[in-house]
Amino acid sequence: YRRVVTAPEGAYLRLQGAWGEGAVLVGEFERPRNLARFAAYDTRTWERRPLPLPVARQAVPHDLDRVALLAAPREGAGDFDPVAAVHLWRGERAEPLEVVRGRELHLAWSPDGRRLLVTRRVTERVPDLPGATRSPWRTHLLESTRD
Repeated sequence: YRRVVTAPEGAYLRLQGAWGEGAVLVGEFERPRNLARFAAYDTRTWERRPLPLPVARQAVPHDLDRVALLAAPREGAGDFDPVAAVHLWRGERAEPLEVVRGRELHLAWSPDGRRLLVTRRVTERVPDLPGATRSPWRTHLLESTRD
């Protein structure tokens, strides 16, 4: 094995998914903001090509024209869990899809690209146990209304 890509000091690379034929989508993170800029890396030459995706926490591509983006979370007002927005990038711009509350958010596309699964861990108070909380997973499905 040989090293083919090296991140600059203080930056972290995270694979986001396949990007067309022969390329991968990579998030380039700088701490402590934990937000990424995105680039496509050609898997034959490992040449980097910056992409015009908005800065986000996570990008989950379905294809080259549809990418689900998880915006940076912001702390909820008086609640346990932060709030984050899910956007859909369609070639040139991102449109908001959903605002979700929770931690450890994950996005996944259906094979046909008509549905987007959103999972998250939420913090809930336990009824009848003052001060006690639990953290179950919550899942919901967003479905396209376009033909």
